[in-house]
Amino acid sequence: CGLDQMTTQAQQAAWKIAERIGATIDTTISNHGRSSVFSLQRSGKVTGSLGEIANRSDLILFWFADPVSTHPRLLERLAKSKKQRKIIVVDEQETKTAKAADQFFQVASENAPALLAGLRGKLACVNFDLQDAQADKLLTAMKSAEYGAILYGQVEDDSAFDLTGDSLNLLIKRLNDETRFVGMKLRSDVNAQSGENVISWSSGYPFAVSYAHGIPRYNWLEHSAETILTRGECDAILFASGSDLQQVFAGLSRTAKEFLGSIPKIVLSPISEFQTDVVFHVGVPGLTESGEFCRNDDVSLGLSAITGAHETSAVHVLESLLKVLGEMA
Repeated sequence: CGLDQMTTQAQQAAWKIAERIGATIDTTISNHGRSSVFSLQRSGKVTGSLGEIANRSDLILFWFADPVSTHPRLLERLAKSKKQRKIIVVDEQETKTAKAADQFFQVASENAPALLAGLRGKLACVNFDLQDAQADKLLTAMKSAEYGAILYGQVEDDSAFDLTGDSLNLLIKRLNDETRFVGMKLRSDVNAQSGENVISWSSGYPFAVSYAHGIPRYNWLEHSAETILTRGECDAILFASGSDLQQVFAGLSRTAKEFLGSIPKIVLSPISEFQTDVVFHVGVPGLTESGEFCRNDDVSLGLSAITGAHETSAVHVLESLLKVLGEMA
C-alpha cells in the first residue's frame, strides 16, 4: 500500500507483486480521502485536460480551492494562454486565490451543499425556495460562459460520501445542456491518482483490491489497508511512499495502529528516518530518479533525474523482489 510519490513504473511493479502472491493492494493506508472516487462511481464526471481548460475556458470557478497555495504553477500556466477569462472563487474565507480573482463569493462550508442544490434547482426550473442573490449571480455567470470549468478541492473528509462532489458533478452535467462545462478536482496527494489508474487498468477497480482468491475482488472499503489492519487479516505490510510514515500512520484507527505494530513492516521511501523492520532508502522521482507521473488531469508526463546521484530506485527494488518471487514459485 501507499504508492503515492512513487513513479507509475514503481506502481506497476507493486501491482504485479500483489497479483503474484495473492496480496491486497491499496493506494494509501488510511480510509480518508476516498470520497471523490466513490462520487465518480455514483455520478460520473465531465472533465477535460488542463490544456483544454487553459485554451478554451472563458470562465473558471474555483470551488473551495486555493491553487495559489496548493498548486502554485496553475494560475501562472493559465495566464500564459491568450484566452480572456473571468475567474470566480467560492470559499469560506478570502484566500490568496480569491485576492487574485475577478469575483469572490464567501460561503460557509456547511452552506455549500444548499447553494449547489439551489443552483441545480434553478437550472431545472424547480422551485427550491432559495432566495439567494449569490446563487443568482453565480448561475448568471455560468450560463453566460461559452466554456466554463469548475476546479474544486476537498470539502468533506468522510471516507465514503462526498455530497459536494456528487452535487458538483451533477451540476456540471446539467450545465452542459445549455453551454459547455467541465470539472476537475485539484488533488494534493502526489501521484496517488496514477496509482488508482494503474490498478484500474490492471484489475478494473481503482483501489483496495484483493487477489487472495486469485482474481481481483473489490467492495468499497472492505479490502482497504486500514480495514484489513483493523480486522487483523494480514501478516506483513509493504509500504511504498514518499510521505512521512509517522504522519500517515497517525490517521489510522487505534485498533489498526495496534495491529500494525505487531506485524513486520517493509518500507520503501526517500525519507530514511524510520523505525521499522526493513527499510529501502530510494530516490526521489524528478530529482534523483526518472519515471512517469500523472497530472491532475490524468495526463502522464515523463520526469528526468536532474542530479547526478545514483540512489536505488523503487522500481529496481520492487522488480528485484518480483524476480525473486518468480524464482521461488
